[in-house]
Amino acid sequence: MSEISAGKVPILESVGVAYKYLAANWQRWIPACLLLGAASGWYQMQVIRTALDAANGVNSNMIAFGVFCIFMLVNIVVGVAIYRHVLRDEYLPPIGLSFGIDEMRVLGVTFSLALLFGILGFFIVLIFAVAASILVASNGLDAELASTNPELFLEQFFAALGSGNGPILAIFGILIFAGMFFAGVRLTFVTAATVAERRMMVFQTWSFAKGNFWRIVGAILLTVLPLALVGGIIVSIFQLVIVGGTEVENMIAASLPQLFVVSAIEGFVNAIVSIASIALIAYLYKGLRPSDEELEALNSKTS
Repeated sequence: MSEISAGKVPILESVGVAYKYLAANWQRWIPACLLLGAASGWYQMQVIRTALDAANGVNSNMIAFGVFCIFMLVNIVVGVAIYRHVLRDEYLPPIGLSFGIDEMRVLGVTFSLALLFGILGFFIVLIFAVAASILVASNGLDAELASTNPELFLEQFFAALGSGNGPILAIFGILIFAGMFFAGVRLTFVTAATVAERRMMVFQTWSFAKGNFWRIVGAILLTVLPLALVGGIIVSIFQLVIVGGTEVENMIAASLPQLFVVSAIEGFVNAIVSIASIALIAYLYKGLRPSDEELEALNSKTS
C-alpha cells in the first residue's frame, strides 16, 4: 500500500485504495478466510446445539463460550495478519497467520476494551431495566407478558414509550446508542495503531479521529456497504440451495451440518469483506496518525 502524508485523507481516495488492495490480495488471504469461516460455522452450529440442549434440560453454555472464544481468537489472528501486511508489508508463510507478540498485544487491547465497556454496559443495562420497569408499572402493563407473550408485551411497551415517562426512556436509549456509536468511531484505529506502533495503543488513538468523524463514517460505509450487499446476495443464494430459504424458520429447521455449511460460507464472505475494511482503516490511520513527537506526547499523557 502506498505511503501518504499525515493529515486528512480524501474519502474517495481512501475507498479506492481499499478496493485496490482487496483486488490485488484477495487470493492471498483465501486460506485465512476459509479458516475464519470454519470457526464462524462451528460457533453458529454450537449456538443452535446449546439451545437444543437447553430444551432437553442439558446445560452446555460453557462449551458454547469456549467455542466463542476460539472464534474470537481466530478473528483476531486473521485481522492482525492483514493489518501486518497492509501496514508493515509483512506476510508470514505459509498463509500469513501466526500467534506472536502482535496478536498478544491486540488480544490484550481487545480484552481491556471488552472489560471496560462490559462494566459500563452492565450499569447502563441496569439503569435502563429499572427505568423500563417503572414505565411498565406506571402504564399498568403486565410484566408476565414478557415471558408468556413477548410479541404482545413489546407492542404494548413501545406504545407506552409515547406516553408518560416513555419519551424520557426513549431519549435515554437514543443517547446511549449515540454514545456507543461515537466511541466506536473514535476508537476505530486501536488495532491498526497497536500493530503499526508495535505496542498496545488504546486511548492514545482517541484524538486521531478528531475533526474527521464523518469522514471516517462515510469512508467505512462506502467501502463496506457495496461489498456487504454483494456478499448478502451470495449468502442468500447458498441458503436457498442448502436449507431451502432465507427465513429464520429455515435456519431453525436445518440440520446441524447444513447450519455449519451455511454459517461457514457466511463467515468466509464476511472475512473477504473485512479485507477491504481493514485496508481502509490502515490507510486512514497512516493519513491521520500524528507526528512521532505528538504521538510520544499522547503516550506520556495516557501512561
